[in-house]
Amino acid sequence: MINWLELAANSLWIIGCSTILAALSYASWLASERKVKFKQALSTHGVRVTYHLGGVLFCTGLAILGNSWIESGLWVLLGIGILAHLKWGS
Repeated sequence: MINWLELAANSLWIIGCSTILAALSYASWLASERKVKFKQALSTHGVRVTYHLGGVLFCTGLAILGNSWIESGLWVLLGIGILAHLKWGS
């Protein structure tokens, strides 16, 4: 029988990884189009939000899959750190 919670959690971290990869790919393309450095293209608002959203999805999926409350708690803390970096980071 299918465990729907595990299927959803695995889907979340896989979608998070693909979102991060898509953001990095778009930033690379944007840097080549605008003739700027990759770091500058990565710091544009849309790319930053997408990149951080992928990180939060990744952490959420792995927090759900955690085998202990400590493991899940650490993934939650990392997700909160990613959100804080998006709001207050450079």
